[in-house]
Amino acid sequence: IPATPRQLEGMIRLSEALARMRLEERVTAADVQEAVRLMRVATLAAATDKATGLVDLGAIATGHSANDRGILEAMSTEIRRLIEAHPRGEHIPLADLRDELQAQSDADVDQQLFIRAIRDLADDDILTHNSRNASVLRR
Repeated sequence: IPATPRQLEGMIRLSEALARMRLEERVTAADVQEAVRLMRVATLAAATDKATGLVDLGAIATGHSANDRGILEAMSTEIRRLIEAHPRGEHIPLADLRDELQAQSDADVDQQLFIRAIRDLADDDILTHNSRNASVLRR
């Protein structure tokens, strides 16, 4: 995996900190090796999907696991279908839309993913999200 300049700078800072912990002014090869090991462990931990335990490098780039991205995509598709069942221009309370979505699902609807799906659909001009009155408007 290629390292970014920021990661290289981080390894330098870690190596220097390890030397300072030993009250040394010079960084040794062992300090660098430990810094590399720590960066690998940290990167692996950040890339591991907590739900599946599998490494997901997309989680580092997007901040969301492949599992969450799949759930978000399915949720967005279903919300879009539910909204299209309502007439254009109708305000749909988010609570009602969430209840409709929950009624179709065996699992609990994650509120953060639900709001993210709403925002993504608003970005795609499928709906208008009015956060003040907690509703959406079908376009």
